[in-house]
This record gives sequence, structure tokens and C-alpha cells, in this order.
Amino acid sequence: MKTDFCFPLTSPIMNACGVMDTTWEELVALASSRLGAVVMKTATIRPREGNPTPRYARFKYGSIQAMGLPNLGYKAYIKFSEELKKFGKPVIASVFGFNLDEYEFLVSEFQKSEVSAIEVNVSCPNAGEGIPAYNTKYLDEVLSRVTSIGDKPIGLKLPPYLTEKDVKEVSSIIKKYNVSYITLVNSYPTGLVIGEDEKPLIVPRNGFGGIGGESLKPIALANVAMFGKSMKDVYIAGVGGISSGKDVLDFFLAGADVVQLGTVLKENGLSAISEIEREFMDLLRGRSIEEIKGKALG
Repeated sequence: MKTDFCFPLTSPIMNACGVMDTTWEELVALASSRLGAVVMKTATIRPREGNPTPRYARFKYGSIQAMGLPNLGYKAYIKFSEELKKFGKPVIASVFGFNLDEYEFLVSEFQKSEVSAIEVNVSCPNAGEGIPAYNTKYLDEVLSRVTSIGDKPIGLKLPPYLTEKDVKEVSSIIKKYNVSYITLVNSYPTGLVIGEDEKPLIVPRNGFGGIGGESLKPIALANVAMFGKSMKDVYIAGVGGISSGKDVLDFFLAGADVVQLGTVLKENGLSAISEIEREFMDLLRGRSIEEIKGKALG
């Protein structure tokens, strides 16, 4: 089940950044699985403990989280990337900067590392003031800083956009730079879920958090389809609410090139990977991904 992407993949299924990818032990488990590539936790310059707990919760139609980017700091992930080489899979770094200089510094450091690509996270809903990618001028400035550093492919993790006009505006900015792929989408920025105790399920941000899982899937599919129509020369990694082979099929039908698993790994563990892959292969019925890519929209 090989697929066309920025680099060769034995499987078009990888993990979504932020789930079971923080520690060395978690990354080894991912690298030992059937995933086609391993995406490491979003790294900041300094290690972060993240927000107070509980900061993640499952609810009937998905998940809500305000993790606050807990991570070990970029130096740890550079070291991990060197040690993960023995598993023979592409390793993708993810970076988040709290200003332009930090984005430039982090991309520069990972360009000198063993990673196969660098995913620039401009969509975290739970760190800093606002979501970087919703400020198009700032997004333009970030890309102008990071896309001319080194030869490793640059990816961009984007938040959900709500209109085709928004997508066209963002696409016009991305097209100006050497961006190899975009990941669609990060969690829906602001949701609130109230529990049986009549209080929010999570503590940070007064209970507001990013929405993932099943609730996110229709929004993610729409973003994949809209960006796929607007950007023909950029690969798309689809993520959001994938928990079955049918979900994987839907993302390819919407125009994705690869998919990423998030909430399902958090809830069901790595065993979910082989089950989802098996279901997808049954539904593929001998067709290639290229044959079905974007077919839902004609």
C-alpha cells in the first residue's frame, strides 16, 4: 500500500502530531507499528509542562483538549530523530514558535537533524495569544522566514477554515513559498463540553478547548476538499475523526494524499492501526489511492 508523498511511504497512514508521541518510549512504539511515518510531538525551544489537568476528556461525539503544548524541548526531539533512524521509517518533526525568531530558529535546528521533514505548527489553539494561521499577515511572515532554510521538506499544520474565501486567501499565501505539504486540520479551536457534574470537562481556559474526534471529521473533510481544489501542487495530510477504514476512505475521496490518526490512538491504542488499515484495504477493493483520490467531488 505504497503512496505518493514528499518521501517514500510504505503506508499512507501515520500518527497525528500530539498523540502518544512525546516520550522516547511512545515514539519507539509508533516506529515499531504499521504506520508509514512517525510524527514527533510539537517541539518548542524550552521544555513545557503544559496546562493543568484535567486537560483532555472524551465525550459522546469526540474529544476536547487544552494540552498547552507539553513537550521535552527541541533538543530532545533532535536526539530522538537520530536514534529513530534504526526503524527505517521517515520521521517528521513538528515545531511551534511563540514569535517569528523562534520559528526560524527551530526550523533551522531541525534542518540540521535526521528528520525527513519539518511540520510547522501554526494552528495550536491552546498556547499563546490566538492562532497564528488566522492572522494571514503573520502566516506570510512565518513562511517567508522558514521556507528558505535548508533542503528538507516543509509542511504546514493548519487550523480549520470555515469558508472557501478564507481557503483561497490562505492558499494564495502558501503558494508563494516552498511548502511541500499541508496537514488538515488541527482541532477546532474553541469548544465547551459540560459534564454530569454541571462543570466543564477540562480545567484550562475556563473549560474551553480544541475539539477533535468524530465531531471534527466533517469540518476536516471540507478543508481537505477546499484546499485540494485551491492547491493542486501541494500534498495534503488529512486528519480529524478517523477511527475506521471508512473514515480513511472518505479522506482520500475528499482529496487527501495521506491520513493521520489522533484521538483513536489516544482512546484505543496502537492496535487500532492494523484494524483501520484492514478495513480500509477491504473497502479499497484493489483500487489504488490515486484512482479514488478526490473522486467524491468529481
